Amino acid sequence: TLALCVLFSSVIFAQYGLPDTTFGTNGFVLLNTDNGVTLDRQVQPDGTTIYIDNNKFRRLTANGTPDLSFGVNGTISITQPVVNYQGFMVTGNQITLIGKGTYDNYNMGRYNFDGTVDSTLGTTGQGFVWLDLGSDIRGNVKPAQSPDGKILIGGNSSTAYGSYNNYYIRRHNLDGTHDSSYNFNAYSLGINISQTSIGYYTEEFSSGLKVRPDGNAVIYGYSNYYESSSSFVSNRKATAAIVAPTGQPIRLQHSYTAYYGWKYDLAFDQDNNTYMLGGQTTNYNAVPTPITSIKKFTASGGTANSFGTSGTLTVSLDIDATTKADFRRILIQPDGKILLAGIAVKNDTSGDNPYLVVARFLQNGTIDTTFGTNGYILHDIDHPNTPANRNALSQFYASADYSSIFVGGYNQQNAIILKYSNASMAPLTVPAFAPIAAICAGDTAPTLSATSTNGVSGTWSPAVISNTASATYTFTPNAGQHATTATLSVTVNQPTTSSVTESACETFT
Repeated sequence: TLALCVLFSSVIFAQYGLPDTTFGTNGFVLLNTDNGVTLDRQVQPDGTTIYIDNNKFRRLTANGTPDLSFGVNGTISITQPVVNYQGFMVTGNQITLIGKGTYDNYNMGRYNFDGTVDSTLGTTGQGFVWLDLGSDIRGNVKPAQSPDGKILIGGNSSTAYGSYNNYYIRRHNLDGTHDSSYNFNAYSLGINISQTSIGYYTEEFSSGLKVRPDGNAVIYGYSNYYESSSSFVSNRKATAAIVAPTGQPIRLQHSYTAYYGWKYDLAFDQDNNTYMLGGQTTNYNAVPTPITSIKKFTASGGTANSFGTSGTLTVSLDIDATTKADFRRILIQPDGKILLAGIAVKNDTSGDNPYLVVARFLQNGTIDTTFGTNGYILHDIDHPNTPANRNALSQFYASADYSSIFVGGYNQQNAIILKYSNASMAPLTVPAFAPIAAICAGDTAPTLSATSTNGVSGTWSPAVISNTASATYTFTPNAGQHATTATLSVTVNQPTTSSVTESACETFT
């Protein structure tokens, strides 16, 4: 029985992607606000999570409980005039929120963690200012923090049908004024993202703005291009533009064309390569036929031809004979493994999405079976009063070291935040041992402990301390503990001899 327990424990430690049971209830927190909580939730360096609910900022502690020390009784009221939330950023002990008012007017508010507004904003200290986004940028906008601490705002240049929409980025100072030294319109600089060879007009619709590790901004979304000058039918591609502080933006375009349901997201690795998620969610008869296609671009925007087939990798996951994974979000671990999140869809017209799904793939497209169960995670959000579930994905993000993965979702009854352990990405544990005092040659040698003071078990080489010579001993952790080796030096003092010659007359002491 003991042997079986030890073996089972080893398997548990070796498996990554398990629910983090220290968070909420068995690894998740139900927000009980149905699909109203859809704005990006953000995990902070201290492990807390900030999100918006019912016109208030709320924060969860690292273990998923409401943080009552945040704001006033755990909430910060949003006081700026907002019709739609566009996104927020957290810097130090302040939250900066970009909101959309009526008639495509945008404003920026800032809130202190104690629940007060930043009175330095606004002419009367009201804590918010209206933003000048120019006459071009309209629709939904997305903010991001620039490396120099300023605020980048990305969007598309117009929402009117047939108006040659293009990606657009403006940079603003912390007081909300426009920094005109950084102002890029994709169309005005001649990079109409999805222009076709047949010359029909295109439209770009931004969905997000991210900053690469090197500080360059990347605005992304999807593009329509029309099949004829009069046809409403359009083809859709995931597209993006890399915008550096100086120079011409770089156009990125996924090679996959989706005629109906389409997907778009992107992520970066530590070398500033871009992984663009494309593909389709449905086909013309509304039966889900999900296709997940990942195209990799180099830091300079070229195709990474060694990835997949000519730079494009297609992955798929059959959950069972009637259910497939439809991936909508992508993350790249520091070790290059690919994390994908989405929903499980039935191969019929029921519209039932029985699970949220997260999977991990290797760079060659094979699923990583050390993650979750056989390489993937499934979760059905509670729906006690609805017979058929409609799970939907809203967020997918990770802690800074990728040792924790967070999934946001909702259905017809509940919103949820799930946290999964990804211990393979956590820093390796260094086994700790108390130093051994020096011994004399020939003394009884002390023993080497098989378990470190911080709980790592393993073996020593050499296995026994010598009582004749000083040496260094190497500890190797047993498999599955995510720990590194350690060394311990033991000093053996050798005996010394000496002689003394004395002369004495008659007596000697």
